[in-house]
Amino acid sequence: MVGDEVVPVRHEHVVQRRGQIDRMLADPASVAEVMSTSLACVVSTAEHRALEAHDDLDGWARYGAAGIEVME
Repeated sequence: MVGDEVVPVRHEHVVQRRGQIDRMLADPASVAEVMSTSLACVVSTAEHRALEAHDDLDGWARYGAAGIEVME
């Protein structure tokens, strides 16, 4: 919410959960290592839709491919 305006946002996994789960199931001993790569951010709902077209990528490369500027 910005002032009285509701801004639609989504919680997004920078390193996609699907890949993390697959890696942990393939190698249960790697759980701590895989979890240490977990990273999340907040994007607008429009940005979230743009990211869906790049599900073949992972990490910040996916955001670049979707034309999303990453701000820290």
